[in-house]
Amino acid sequence: TVDVDADGNISTRGSGNLQVYINGKPSGITGANKQAVLDAIPASAIESIEIMNNPNAKFDAEGEAGIINIILKKNYTKGINGSVYVGYRTVYKNSIGASINFRKKKIGFTTSYNFKFHETHWSGYDRRKNINQDSSFFYLNTDNKGLQKHSYFNTISTQLDYDINEKNTITIGSLF
Repeated sequence: TVDVDADGNISTRGSGNLQVYINGKPSGITGANKQAVLDAIPASAIESIEIMNNPNAKFDAEGEAGIINIILKKNYTKGINGSVYVGYRTVYKNSIGASINFRKKKIGFTTSYNFKFHETHWSGYDRRKNINQDSSFFYLNTDNKGLQKHSYFNTISTQLDYDINEKNTITIGSLF
C-alpha cells in the first residue's frame, strides 16, 4: 500500500500528502525534509511500520492519504554497544552511518550519525529531420548527457531515555 518511486518519494493511494509518526506520536517531518529524514533512519533501528489509510478521529487529519507510523526498536542492552553500516547501490545512492548506545539501569543514551550521497545521471540521443517549405531538409542530431540531481544528507540524532517502569519511558531526543 506504500509506494516509493526511484527518487525516494513516498506515497500511499496515489498521494504523497501523508503524515509520518514515530512511535505513535507526530514526528514533525513534513514536506521537502520528509524523504531526507526518513532516509536517515537506519533500517536496523526500525522494529515495524504501521500504515493507517483511514485514521480515526484521535489523529490529526492533516495527512489526507493517511499516516505512516514508524515503531523504533527499544535497545535494552546494558553497557556500551554500537554499530556501523555502509550502503552502496549502483545507481549512485550511497550511505554510511554509525551509532553508539550506552545503557545503565534505567538510563539510556543513544547518538548516531548518517551520511547519504545521491545523484541521478541521464543521457539521451535525438535525431530529427527538418523539412522546409521548398522541400529541402536537414538533419539535426544531438547527444545529451547530464547530472539531474546531486544531493548530500547529513543527520545527527541523539536520544536520552529514562525508564520509569516496564511500560513507561520518558524520552528526550533531537534530530539535526
